Amino acid sequence: MAEQMQIDEGIEKFLEDKIPPDKLEEALQWVGRFPSPNGKIVIASFLVCAQEAERFKCALEVLEEYWKSDFQFQHPEARGNPDALPKVRKILGIMYQGAGIPFPKAQGQKTASELTEEVRIKTQNSTYHLYPQPEEGLRKLVREEDGLELFGMLVFVEVGDSMMFNIETGKWKGETWTTSRVESITPILLTVTPT
Repeated sequence: MAEQMQIDEGIEKFLEDKIPPDKLEEALQWVGRFPSPNGKIVIASFLVCAQEAERFKCALEVLEEYWKSDFQFQHPEARGNPDALPKVRKILGIMYQGAGIPFPKAQGQKTASELTEEVRIKTQNSTYHLYPQPEEGLRKLVREEDGLELFGMLVFVEVGDSMMFNIETGKWKGETWTTSRVESITPILLTVTPT
């Protein structure tokens, strides 16, 4: 593992409080690979969420995969910092999903997996109709401008960022559809016309 950088006392205490002693050293080493304070917080939070979901080992495997494919190539001062590198926010969504960990959220906010109702998502370039999550099967996403239909799973959506949708059928199967910046997410309410 790469040389460990200094870890803020508060982050170290957070990890000590949340990670069992037999896993703590590995968690500290991973957090130490991220020199930026925000990067350390992001990785510490990921590992704590993994521990709470009993997915710590799986989270380490996912973290190793994204270290090799992405994080190690980021500038050390920006590494893992979603404010410095917006791409990190998308990677984190994929990491949480890949490790089977619920994505942390602000109070009252819904994660992509909880956004099961029918909504209209307006981006800078397009408007999408996201159909409700069926009990079984794939979710449907339609770009309203041209009727393009995609079937798969919503990975990530956040106003001010983007939407990511994993396509699971058709000619783009296995691809991730990533939109421009999301401007709004509004529920599509059933309207009844009086007779």
